[in-house]
Amino acid sequence: MSKKKFKWTQVTNHEAHAITGSTANPGQVFPYDINQLPTPLKKLPGLYAAYITSNITSSFSPEGMETLGKAAVIREDKGIGKAYVYYAARSGSLVYFTGPEKYFDDHHFPDTGSIPVAKLFDDTPDIP
Repeated sequence: MSKKKFKWTQVTNHEAHAITGSTANPGQVFPYDINQLPTPLKKLPGLYAAYITSNITSSFSPEGMETLGKAAVIREDKGIGKAYVYYAARSGSLVYFTGPEKYFDDHHFPDTGSIPVAKLFDDTPDIP
């Protein structure tokens, strides 16, 4: 288990419902409507795609947050695809996110028309 501390940002009630509803199927990756992302993530320049998956097993971050899953947020920058991974967690009835994780093998990819979705989730470290 990682001992790294994370800064968690609370999401709105509407965003929380979208996240928890999308993380109800452990181990499956789904396209995620970028309009449902937490407000700060919607402001990423060149944002054009997102995917979300749930944790297969329940775990807790070092801060005591129950981790729900992670989302890969994709943006285009000068013809290159850039992926960032954010983590979702719950504390009581509130939902939070943290990230980005961007230091993994497929953080950059050359073809923005072909997103390496499986690699984005396989190559990123898990919280915790």
